[in-house]
Amino acid sequence: MRNIVILLLGLGISVGAQAEDVSFTRSHKMEGYVTIFKVVSPEGAKCNVKSDSSWFGEKDFEVPFKFKAQAKYYYTFDCLLPSGLRWRKKLEPKANYTSIIKIGAGEASSPAPTKVVTSGGDFEQLLKSVKEASFEDEKIRILEMAVKGTHFSVKQVGKLIDALDFSEGKIKVVELTAKKLSDPGNSYQILNHFEFEGDKKKAKELLK
Repeated sequence: MRNIVILLLGLGISVGAQAEDVSFTRSHKMEGYVTIFKVVSPEGAKCNVKSDSSWFGEKDFEVPFKFKAQAKYYYTFDCLLPSGLRWRKKLEPKANYTSIIKIGAGEASSPAPTKVVTSGGDFEQLLKSVKEASFEDEKIRILEMAVKGTHFSVKQVGKLIDALDFSEGKIKVVELTAKKLSDPGNSYQILNHFEFEGDKKKAKELLK
């Protein structure tokens, strides 16, 4: 257990710490009686937007962006900010208005940062510790602590899945990381790391 804590501190992850909620502002402007969502800041943020409307479905954007929306339908925004923080919100557009969204406006000073594990030394150190753990439950315990306040790319999640020996452990990796993907639009690639159709089905459900 002591070795696990040392590993997490080395990764810059505070055990048990959680990032503060990211605030936002929303204003409305009439622009030709068209219903629009417009996200104007922070520039460079990556957003995945899903809608209850089958007409819209699911799309990926980079801030700044805008899109036509349908009134009476909800749109779920999942944005990874340049700071590493994540903003999630379910919003309903105002009919015939442009809803202008600024993410992080009014954000509390000195928020607890969400650490994004990169493809460099931080992730390799974590992966090495998981591989060297003697038992499956020990590997999972390391991951359970490491995912707090951390996000992973789909490629990194694939490597972690491959580091587990049994189906139950591999599925557990998906469960722990499904809501922490830095590139959720590529989540389908995770299924390639499963051999059995039953496991693929379980992983697909977790990634929805």
